[in-house]
Amino acid sequence: MSYDLWKLGTYAGYAESGWFWTELREGEKGLVHPEKDCTHSDCPQSGTDHRHQPTMEQREEMQSYITRYLTSKFESEEAEKGRRADISELRRMTELELDDHLPRTALGSTLKD
Repeated sequence: MSYDLWKLGTYAGYAESGWFWTELREGEKGLVHPEKDCTHSDCPQSGTDHRHQPTMEQREEMQSYITRYLTSKFESEEAEKGRRADISELRRMTELELDDHLPRTALGSTLKD
């Protein structure tokens, strides 16, 4: 698994659990959960008990992590299936080629049989 796919999967896991990215200050983002108190020291409301609620845009951003991860995972699995099918076909062809080189008996079967 590539690092990018692993990272995307990590973010998808956060998203699935309800976490979302929010801007704490200009250029600084942090993961927060709507049911947990914010503990980021960079948050302008730091020092007070508060929670962040996701906007529709933030929900869509987090959903996109899940969608992209599942799409990438599916494509990766399909590619792996294709590679395995190719390997199986090569093995089958190699076995046929090897069988062609074995001496045949009078009845036409190979000595391998």
